[in-house]
Amino acid sequence: MAKKGKITPKNKKKTIKKKKTTKPQKQERDLMWLFLKLLLVIAIVVVIIILVKRYSKPSIPQQIESELVETEQETTQEESDEKLVEEVEEKEKSPNRVVVSYSNLEIPKWETTTSQQLVTNLGYTSSYNTSYGIPNWVAYEITRGEATSTEAERKDKFMPDPKVKGHSATNADYKGSGYDKGHMAPAADMKWSQIVMDQSFYFTNICPQAPGLNRGAWKNLEEDIRLWAIRDSALVVICGPLFTQEPVRYIPQTQVAIPDAYFKVVCSPYTPEPRGIAFIFPNAKASKHPREYVTTINSVEQITGMDFLSQLPDETENKIEETSNYALWE
Repeated sequence: MAKKGKITPKNKKKTIKKKKTTKPQKQERDLMWLFLKLLLVIAIVVVIIILVKRYSKPSIPQQIESELVETEQETTQEESDEKLVEEVEEKEKSPNRVVVSYSNLEIPKWETTTSQQLVTNLGYTSSYNTSYGIPNWVAYEITRGEATSTEAERKDKFMPDPKVKGHSATNADYKGSGYDKGHMAPAADMKWSQIVMDQSFYFTNICPQAPGLNRGAWKNLEEDIRLWAIRDSALVVICGPLFTQEPVRYIPQTQVAIPDAYFKVVCSPYTPEPRGIAFIFPNAKASKHPREYVTTINSVEQITGMDFLSQLPDETENKIEETSNYALWE
């Protein structure tokens, strides 16, 4: 007899238990929704701001504020420029105004049989003497802006001027000579352009100078001239060698002549009272103040045979060329 037992129904489906959502998963989902809502709010705010700026004009106070900022910036720039010329600030009540200009006022008139080759570079003009291996004279103008510029870097690379035809001095001529390669137009006056600075080291601008002159009174006068240019807006300068003895001396075993002295002519043509002054320095130790070497422009003209500042009105030219008052420049 068969035993009775539980009858198991056929094809009975198994119950699948659902996994319960854990608490950390719920928090992550809530944070995600919150983040999406926040992005939506930010996007709406940005769109509103863009639309407001696009379709609305700045208020009058904003326009005034903008103008004040621009004015303040301009004033700051002007004050910065004025600091470079403090001596000019002291004369603001009666400023010097340029009412006339002269083209090439610095170039002297000179009728001579002396060897010369006119060479024009960006910063100076030179009458180069190929027989002596030095310039007869160098002339240039220095303005207030040039005197205060610091754009260029001094590299001390002396070299022959590529414009010179014929013999030119070289570095080898000066080696061991005991003389400095002295600038006629100072390198420190040529900082307003790198090209101009580099050209100031051409031998068309160089003469053999005693170290005691080149690093003494000659250098001190160069520094004074920059200050005068800042004060007076512009100066013209003509300088060069003087030969007072015969025969002409040369650096041994070279074709570079040694001058006995040097002259420098300075003119301030654009001040209410134009003025000029000249200097003659011995090519030797010259450590005194430049005022000790002052002379008249007329005196230099008599020695050199050059006619300086010929473009000036005769009355003005005659007046400044016979003056040797250094106090007028201090």
